[in-house]
Amino acid sequence: MAKVSVSGVFNVDPDRLWAKVSEFKDMHKFLPSMITSCEVHGSGEGAKRICGTENGDILETLQSLNNSNMTLQYSIDNEDAPLPLSHYIGTASVKKLGDNKSELTWSATFEPKGMPEAEVVGMLEGAFNGLLNNIVGSVQK
Repeated sequence: MAKVSVSGVFNVDPDRLWAKVSEFKDMHKFLPSMITSCEVHGSGEGAKRICGTENGDILETLQSLNNSNMTLQYSIDNEDAPLPLSHYIGTASVKKLGDNKSELTWSATFEPKGMPEAEVVGMLEGAFNGLLNNIVGSVQK
């Protein structure tokens, strides 16, 4: 199982940051270079998300949502997702470092598929860094 993790410390209110991170329906707003649309069915744990891309849909499930620990976990469910990976479990978390200081971490475990692990890790690191910057930017507006 391969792993990737990206984190950053930001001068933003942790509660406001968590409010954005936990909005399961807004992935297309935070990763527009990859996700063209986002549709969610249900709410809370077990909610299903369909993320549209130029190459097909990514079907995801919200596996856990813990507001007190500011952590969520989701899986990619379709083996035919337009990504070079399988058995993907992603985790996003916000850690309070102060009244206006937060650490945001986005990580995942996965099996590479059709591409060397290092290349998939690099692709995910780029996507996760984009997520962090776009989510934080939306809080700072």
